[in-house]
Amino acid sequence: MAAGGLRVDANASGTGPAPGAIKRVLRFVRRPWVARITAFLLVLAVWHWGLAAFGSLVVPTIESVAKAVWHLAEDGVVVETFSVSLARLAVGFVVTVVLGVIIGVAVGRFRLVEVALHDFVVIGVTWPYLITALLVAIWLGFDGIGPTLVMVTAGVPFVILNTAAGVKSVDKRLVDMARSYGVPERRILRHVILPTTFPFLFAAMRLTFSVGWRALVMAEVFAATVGAGNKIAHYWSTGQEEMVVAMGLYFAVFALIMERIFVVMSNRAFRWRVSSVGSTAPQVP
Repeated sequence: MAAGGLRVDANASGTGPAPGAIKRVLRFVRRPWVARITAFLLVLAVWHWGLAAFGSLVVPTIESVAKAVWHLAEDGVVVETFSVSLARLAVGFVVTVVLGVIIGVAVGRFRLVEVALHDFVVIGVTWPYLITALLVAIWLGFDGIGPTLVMVTAGVPFVILNTAAGVKSVDKRLVDMARSYGVPERRILRHVILPTTFPFLFAAMRLTFSVGWRALVMAEVFAATVGAGNKIAHYWSTGQEEMVVAMGLYFAVFALIMERIFVVMSNRAFRWRVSSVGSTAPQVP
């Protein structure tokens, strides 16, 4: 307001924060890393104070879980169990992708193959991992390739679906043109179909890892004597809840690491998209 020809600034009187300070605070809280830390702290707060309100629940405290996490790392349990599971994961991932891509290309290119396998693929993407794990335990026992087989049977249908969708997205005119010039089918597959379907293949591999990892751990719970899943089952059967939660935290860390790896791979694999768009897009000053 004005008094005697002078303008009085409300902020200058000290009755409120300066607009510049408010803007700086807003810019700070909008940063991604601040949001992540805030979410993490909220989860800890709910864990520490919120769950304590439910007295009937047996919930391990943060302190006990932290000690369990350190105990698992110090005794080498994490390295021992995860090394077995990751070895199975690597073998199962390669088999799943190779088998799924081969079948998916056939499904996408040949109508008869698609009709013959359609029902099996639909059943495969909805089939519970638990049933497969129990059947593998009954038929193959608790050692050998059982958990890896469960992973393959769980992941192959998803690879088939994504690969077949990518093959069907190929421009038929490109294939017809290549054939009109006498290009062999093998070269058409290598230089026309597979490059076009690569984004679908990458999505299939990412989905295969997610689905296969869950199926593998489920199988280790019921059809294995070693591995991360088997160790979790042991802690659960002996009533060591803090150990179960601690193992779960290691799984969470592993998931975040793999997510970051897939992001880096995606950026490298598809950087040509950014460069091609950037070369034609107008520059904004």
